[in-house]
Amino acid sequence: MRKRLFAFIFSFALAASLCFSISFASENRASKTLSFYSVSCRAGSKSGELRFSYDVRANTTADSVGVSSIVLYNSAGVYMTTVLGSTSNGLIDSNCVTCKDTYSHTAVSGNSYYAAVTVFAQIGDEYDSRKIITDVVTAP
Repeated sequence: MRKRLFAFIFSFALAASLCFSISFASENRASKTLSFYSVSCRAGSKSGELRFSYDVRANTTADSVGVSSIVLYNSAGVYMTTVLGSTSNGLIDSNCVTCKDTYSHTAVSGNSYYAAVTVFAQIGDEYDSRKIITDVVTAP
């Protein structure tokens, strides 16, 4: 009886640990196309300057990767403006794995802002995006 109980408990523990490790392994990537992303906003050195630092990485060479939009709000949550990403403003790169840089935006000096930044990666027909809300920053 003790051997059967031990065998049952051991089998259950083994099955549970395998399920945990399988679910943990599936969480290693952010998505089918995104492997890593981060965005931060800080005050710049010029009057009214906000600096958005971004690092967006695809799982493999992507057709497009980067920041599709930066939607700026004042600290009260009122919409201010939208910056659309493009290859010309450096927010989007093509045929690469990583899009990493800093984008400067001029706002009203002394006012506080935060942004909803959408990052994305497209690899063939696979597309995925994530929205990141930055901390509130006061423009110098």
